[in-house]
Amino acid sequence: MIWVTKTGQKVKIEDMEDGHLLNAHRCVKVRIENLKAEAEGTISVAYSFTPGSMAEYYADQQADFELGRIEANLGMAREIRRIMLKEIEKRGLGVKP
Repeated sequence: MIWVTKTGQKVKIEDMEDGHLLNAHRCVKVRIENLKAEAEGTISVAYSFTPGSMAEYYADQQADFELGRIEANLGMAREIRRIMLKEIEKRGLGVKP
């Protein structure tokens, strides 16, 4: 799996230095939490309109679209985190899952 740094450099996860791996893992963990919060916000907006109204209908459609995007990103982030945790465990760096 390839990790792209904030400067655009591509690095294999298994080739990362320990500190970089731990920091990247924290970034992915925060990203997962942010995506979960975004999903909750999207759902709450969809249910904030009058039932049966056109606003509710369009908010529902938008929420479905957004949730699909969020779920795809969440799935990718979880897979990257799983790979990072495996590497962290392999190195014996002792991070809690």
